[in-house]
This record gives sequence, structure tokens and C-alpha cells, in this order.
Amino acid sequence: MPEHKHDNEEEVMYFVAGRGTFVTEGREIPLEPGVCIYNPPGKLHKIINTGDEILRFIWIYSPQLPSHRK
Repeated sequence: MPEHKHDNEEEVMYFVAGRGTFVTEGREIPLEPGVCIYNPPGKLHKIINTGDEILRFIWIYSPQLPSHRK
């Protein structure tokens, strides 16, 4: 996932499979099953899959992203 930010939404990601790196503000956080990441609104971030399998995670936004509203 390329670097991006959410101006109004906070997000939580809970990783369930694979390995990767969460990059934000010059920090690199290793990702593996059981890791939970909180990203506040306005913070640039990206996710890099560093493993050999699909990086799977549960994503929660608040408020809901405009593109997900019907």
C-alpha cells in the first residue's frame, strides 16, 4: 500500500497473517499475526509486505471513509 493519509479518519489495523512493515513518520514497525496498529488522522503511512504470503489484516476506520458510504 503506497504512502497516504486520512485527513479525518482514525484507523486501527489488526494483522492476522503474513509479515510486513508499517512505516510512519520515519518509524518502521514490524508486522506479524497478532500485531495491532493505531494510526491517528493526518499521519502519513504505508504498509510493505515483506513476506512470501499475502499480508492479511482487519481494518477499522472511524468515521467511515467517504468512498465506503452508500
